[in-house]
Amino acid sequence: MEKTKVIGVLGGYGPYATNDFYRLMLNAINAKKDWDYPHVIIDSNPRIPSRARAFLYNEESPIPYMMQGIERLKNAGADFFICPCNTAHYFLRQIDQFPLPFLDMVNLTLQQVVSDNVKKIGILGSEVTVMTNLYEEKLIENNIEVENVNRIEDVRFIIEAGKQNKHLDEARKLMLSLIDEFQKKGADAVIYACTELPIILPIDQSPLKVYDASSILAKEAVNFAKIEYE
Repeated sequence: MEKTKVIGVLGGYGPYATNDFYRLMLNAINAKKDWDYPHVIIDSNPRIPSRARAFLYNEESPIPYMMQGIERLKNAGADFFICPCNTAHYFLRQIDQFPLPFLDMVNLTLQQVVSDNVKKIGILGSEVTVMTNLYEEKLIENNIEVENVNRIEDVRFIIEAGKQNKHLDEARKLMLSLIDEFQKKGADAVIYACTELPIILPIDQSPLKVYDASSILAKEAVNFAKIEYE
């Protein structure tokens, strides 16, 4: 049997998004038997300090807790790690060195958008993701016009609905209206820059082309895991 890399998932930000991400990884594989799936170790710890509050109000940083999670993944046998949370990437990028190789979800998503020669794109994500230009800077560097979401209260409601797995119908209507605004402003596509979003509105139900960071990371993680050891 082919020996593959063990995937470590730094998750729980929030739990339903991590659960949905694992489903996306499984769906990315054309498996015929159980052993066709990768070995995955998930560290789901939703009890770390709020990423949003750490950024917005200078409260306790989640970085030390993230590092503990990465160490747990390493000690459990992971060969590399991923984190299905866009906002968390703002903090992960402040860490100089990881004990494991890291697949950056934001970079992977940006690479796909740039390679597709998109002209104008909407970014649908948390206020931290938008305020820190997590996606915007690289897009502008590649001459891609950007439309950021401007209804922050609606975005908060949508994300919380995904985190709690509640009020999904109302959240879905709000997402559709936000995507409709992007369309009216001439966007060719939208980035799902929050891993709760595909829980609310699966990409195949969007009227606009979607670059879903969760789905992109899931496929890339599986591909990376299938590389044989030298």
